[in-house]
Amino acid sequence: DAAMRDNTSDAQTALSRKADPNTPRDMYDLTPLHYAAHHNNAEIVNMLVSNTSQPANVFAQDEEGWLPIHRAILLGHVDVVSSLLDAMESSPICNIRRPLHGDLAAAALEKPAWGESLPTDLMLRIVKFESAHLGGASLVHCWATRNRAEAFVAASRMGLDDLMASIHGRDENG
Repeated sequence: DAAMRDNTSDAQTALSRKADPNTPRDMYDLTPLHYAAHHNNAEIVNMLVSNTSQPANVFAQDEEGWLPIHRAILLGHVDVVSSLLDAMESSPICNIRRPLHGDLAAAALEKPAWGESLPTDLMLRIVKFESAHLGGASLVHCWATRNRAEAFVAASRMGLDDLMASIHGRDENG
């Protein structure tokens, strides 16, 4: 409830009392991490993912399959995206229940309605994470398979020429 209300002090108190940071808080299966990401509260995000008794699951999906990082990306919450991506990259297991179909990279490449555009280095990390963990389901992959020139231009700007070539070769071979 503390993350839902964007209350950092109450979130810290709840975690110190061993509250489960992975319990959905509403009918949409939103976890405290989803709410903290939505509210752009990097302090609560960091508390949740680094909780020693039970860290928050950065791969928790709501009923629509959205991860907490989706909300942060779509809202342009740069610090929260960076913290969540750090936690995702350091996780020993990428336990995404279903493919993301390029949502992370797609959102990263779009100008958000609110907040800041993501810096190129952060977009590059997102695209590389998707490519490594989602078996070709990234936005760049979707663009590449449709031979959209802008995908190759965007990838080239981010230094992903080798990635694009491997995706294109993988699709031609099967």
